[in-house]
Amino acid sequence: MSYTDPPDVLGLVCVREGYDTVVQTELLDIRELLETLPDAIVSLLKQPRFQIQTSAWVDTSSLNTNTRRPILQDYSLALPVDWENMIALDQPAQQALDMMQAAILNGGLPHYVHFATGDLVLFSNVRVVHARTPYTDLRLDGNDRTLYRSYFKKDLTAQQRKLRMME
Repeated sequence: MSYTDPPDVLGLVCVREGYDTVVQTELLDIRELLETLPDAIVSLLKQPRFQIQTSAWVDTSSLNTNTRRPILQDYSLALPVDWENMIALDQPAQQALDMMQAAILNGGLPHYVHFATGDLVLFSNVRVVHARTPYTDLRLDGNDRTLYRSYFKKDLTAQQRKLRMME
C-alpha cells in the first residue's frame, strides 16, 4: 500500500491496554467534517492543488510525489491526512487546508474509542479520519498500550494481483 494506492479499510486491534486508561482513538467521518466547512472550501479541497511530501524513511523511487492531487474525491479522502506531509500549492489551497485542520482539531472529533485488550475496530480508511488523544500515563517499560494496524483492499486490479503474486 502507498500514498497513491491507499487501503480501503483500516483495522486497529489492541493487544495490550497498558496503564493509560484515558488515552482514546478519535474517529471522524469525513462527511461530518464537510458539513462544518463552507462550500467554497470543500470545492478547493476537491481540486488538484496539493502534493504529498513523503517521510524521510519512505522509498520514493517508485512514487511520483510531484503529482498535483486533490485532498477529497466526492466525499472520500484522496490523500492521507498527515499535516506534516500535505503541501498546498497556492494560498487559497493553504487556506482550505488550514480550515480543514482547524475544523478537525478545534471542533473535536465526535467518536471516541478506548481500547481494551482484544478490542478490534474496522473503519473505512477513505471515509474516516483517525487520531489519538495524548497519553497521560506512558511508562515506556514494554507494558504500555499496544495497537496493531492492518490494511485491507476491497478489490485488486488484475495488474496488482499479478504483481503481488510475483513478490
